[in-house]
Amino acid sequence: MNGSMKGLCQMKDMVELDISDNMFSGKLPECLSNLTNLRLLDVGTNSFGGPFPSFTTNLTSLGYLSLYGNYMQGSFSLNTLANHSNLEALYISSQSIGAHIETENTKWFPKFQLKSLSLRNCNLNMDKGSVIPTFLSSQYHLIEMDLSGNKLVGSFPSWLMHNHNIHFLNISNNNLSGLLPKDIGIFLPNVSTLDISWNSFEGNIPSSIGNMKGLWALDFSHNYFSGELPKQLATYWNNLVYLKLSNNFLSGNIPKFSNSVNMEVLFLDNNKFSGTLEDVLENINTGLLMLSISNNSISGTIPSSIGMFSDMQALLLGENLLEGEIPYEISNMSSLQVMDLSQNKLTGSIGKFSNMEYLRFLYLGKNDLSGSIPFELSGSSQLKLLDLRDNKFSGKLPNWMDNLSELRVLLLGGNNFEGDIPTQLCLLKNITIMDLSRNMLNASIPFCFQNLPFGRYDDDYLPIFETQVFRGSDTPYYFNSSLKSSFYPFLSDDVVLHLEAEFITKHMDYYYKGKVLESMTGLDLSCNNLTGSIPSQIGNLEKLIALNLSHNYLSGPIPITFSNLTQIESLDLSYNKLSGKIPSQLTQLNFLSTFNVSYNNLSGTPPSTRQFATFDEESYKGNPGLCGPLLNRKCEDTGESVEASGAYSKGILLGGVRGGNKMRWVKWSVIYKAKEKGSLGVRDVRLVNLSLLTKWRWRLLQPERPLWKEVLVAKYGDHILHMVDWSEFRIPTSASRWWKDICVLDKVVEFKNWLVESVSRKVGNGSSILFWTSLWIGEVPLSVAFPRLDLFHWEVDLVARLREILDPVVFSLEDDFWSWRPDSDGVFSISSSYNFLVEELRIVEELEDDKMWVFNHIWDSPSPSKVIAFSWQLLYDRIPTRCNLEARGLLGTDLPWECVGCVGSVKSSTHIFLHCLSALMVWYEIFRWLGVVIVIPPSLFFLFEVFRGSARNAKIRQGFLMIWHASIWCLWKARNRSIFASGSFIPLVIVDEIKVMNWKWCLARMKVSSCLFYEWNWDPGNCLNRLF
Repeated sequence: MNGSMKGLCQMKDMVELDISDNMFSGKLPECLSNLTNLRLLDVGTNSFGGPFPSFTTNLTSLGYLSLYGNYMQGSFSLNTLANHSNLEALYISSQSIGAHIETENTKWFPKFQLKSLSLRNCNLNMDKGSVIPTFLSSQYHLIEMDLSGNKLVGSFPSWLMHNHNIHFLNISNNNLSGLLPKDIGIFLPNVSTLDISWNSFEGNIPSSIGNMKGLWALDFSHNYFSGELPKQLATYWNNLVYLKLSNNFLSGNIPKFSNSVNMEVLFLDNNKFSGTLEDVLENINTGLLMLSISNNSISGTIPSSIGMFSDMQALLLGENLLEGEIPYEISNMSSLQVMDLSQNKLTGSIGKFSNMEYLRFLYLGKNDLSGSIPFELSGSSQLKLLDLRDNKFSGKLPNWMDNLSELRVLLLGGNNFEGDIPTQLCLLKNITIMDLSRNMLNASIPFCFQNLPFGRYDDDYLPIFETQVFRGSDTPYYFNSSLKSSFYPFLSDDVVLHLEAEFITKHMDYYYKGKVLESMTGLDLSCNNLTGSIPSQIGNLEKLIALNLSHNYLSGPIPITFSNLTQIESLDLSYNKLSGKIPSQLTQLNFLSTFNVSYNNLSGTPPSTRQFATFDEESYKGNPGLCGPLLNRKCEDTGESVEASGAYSKGILLGGVRGGNKMRWVKWSVIYKAKEKGSLGVRDVRLVNLSLLTKWRWRLLQPERPLWKEVLVAKYGDHILHMVDWSEFRIPTSASRWWKDICVLDKVVEFKNWLVESVSRKVGNGSSILFWTSLWIGEVPLSVAFPRLDLFHWEVDLVARLREILDPVVFSLEDDFWSWRPDSDGVFSISSSYNFLVEELRIVEELEDDKMWVFNHIWDSPSPSKVIAFSWQLLYDRIPTRCNLEARGLLGTDLPWECVGCVGSVKSSTHIFLHCLSALMVWYEIFRWLGVVIVIPPSLFFLFEVFRGSARNAKIRQGFLMIWHASIWCLWKARNRSIFASGSFIPLVIVDEIKVMNWKWCLARMKVSSCLFYEWNWDPGNCLNRLF
């Protein structure tokens, strides 16, 4: 429910008002002060904001007041309730950090005696040193009290000892310190829930706590308690269900809890307990749901009796001294959801998980486990996290991993796995972290890794790394009310496991936990034997935060698609055989803080702007070809004439002169595209020059040996006659500029070594082809496709695949020859080289389908080329409007830049040509002249489509497009006349100009009969039919 509450203010006889757990918002109306007969007011768990209400001062009949769980701000003093003698239940908290409750601002004495009080997470007495409220020392009837989450200071409140009837006490998440009273269990014998966690209490746990025979839940975790646990604790706690003593300094053996037959949760982790696991299990109830004794000194083997705990949901035994094999009886724990046996000394195989269909989190990392990953594990289809790191597992990664379709974290690093990476891993549709590092995996990285989500979630994705495995219980307080006759105001907190995963990021081991783990994504394939190039498809994993491919044998360039990894923070490609330049586009990675490409074969100058300005020489060392100021290495003279040709072509198109500067309104990658792709179809002089230079490389590979070849061989080496890849050869400093340009053709394109991919060896008689290392069949040499063929039993498939590749090969008596792949006949030509470079190697911005359709048809008009070119420029929004000039910092302040058509404040191109009232009038008049009834569309693209679609036939369609271009041209000319020549911007005058301009264009095309102007003005459709 939501809405206004003011209508309630008229109900002055109302006794109880409960609107809790709804969606009310805004301020509580002060007129509620009229309801002076109220005994119960509950507005809890809504979205009320603003200051705390002051009207509660007048409601002196209140026995129950709840302002719990809203967003109120400011200060609220409890002395305003001092005269509420009937008050026995008070609940106040706020979701806003700006709220604080005061009890010490004045001296006051309450007339009420509270039974139930919650002042949770409300910055209690923040301005008074966060002291415990002193008025509570006069409250003797308390049954429940919750002061948690307030940063209170001081010792355990001694006045609590006078509240013998207290059942629920929660003072957790504060800064209380000192020793607990020795007689606490004698003075508070009726406590059922006691939570003092997340404080700084110290010393021994008093043995008198054993007198709390009705204790249901006890939480002393995250303190500084030490010594052994008193045996009395386990003797009398027959009703104990929940015991949490985690994160203290408790030592000795774990006492027997055999009398605690109702115990369901036992947390003793992160202490100094010792003894054997067998003794621990013998002393606890077999109906236990959760057992956590991680990070202690528990020793011995895992006993077979562990199978008796068939109802257990969470078993956490990590970071102890356990040894031996995992017993088969553990498979009897069929209800397990979380199992942690990590960081022990366990040995043997793990083929004991055949009956764990509910298992969601399995931690077995950092043991001495061996063997293969058993097929039985595939039955745990609900598994979310699998940690087998740092063991001695071997064999191939199983091809059934896709059965674990719910898997989000897969940690297999630090083992002895070998073989290739199975493509079934690509079917893990929920994976966020994958660690396959420090194994012996070979072959190449699967292209299908692009299908992995790594943070790209479906709508049904739910967080799971904070998992509730045990629900809290109600407390016994009742308020005598017709609305709340069975109301339980308190619930002890649910038990939530904050699960974690260890993953190397930024060269350090991090433990990601709970909500942080939900948002972490990473892929680690480092320290293996992976070969081949890095698939460019990896760049499609745009949500990836950490990527580590270091210490492998990867070759080829760094994919330029890595610039799409917009969330990447850590990228490590070190210790490989990568070549080429570091793509400058990587400077777009705004979150990149760790970057390492050391010990590769990279060349050129590293990027130095944005994030890359923060990286030092350590990121690049071990690359002899890298140069620049950062590396104290001067760059060689390489191919500057090729780059100069690109600059020269731009100067020609701009009409610029040497040393002059012109504004570039449109990207060159757009200008050089074909017309059908939305461009002007101008040839890229730089790519033409590259194609001409490539012809020389092609001629060098041909078998003829004229004199000029002999001269070049003598000067530069015979590799130029039989090798395509020259990237590994240094360019002599004495070489001519022409030769330097030819040598750097391999590197001039950052995406790939395009020459190697364009030229292949075709087999004839095979006399000049190296079977294993030459590229003569397929996409890569056979040595790369099959890095190892030792005829192990798991490599039979690879041998069969090799035979499939070789079977179609037909030898002939002809000599081997070179083939140019971009041409279907295998023959090199300048045009095929140019087209290949344009289509494959240039980065262009693809347009949406509807815009592409417009650009495909914009040239289907007899209008002059300069007019169509202006329309084309307008559709790209690259004309000198006020908005565009302001964006470039070129706006002149001395010009009247208001819209000349409507004196409006918006000066975008869409406004000038479409949304301006005068422009709209022009379009309405043009459509009326053409006899078309239409609603003016919201964009120029749609307007173009309307013009083209309104024509009755193909002839008229061409004429309508001509009229559209003329309208655009005349609107722009009229706008410029008005601004720069004090001209007028009158819609009807502009319409007449459009008609005259189109009529003249028509006359220039007439071949047989002329079209008089009155005919054109009266029936343009008839003239257009005669024209075309």
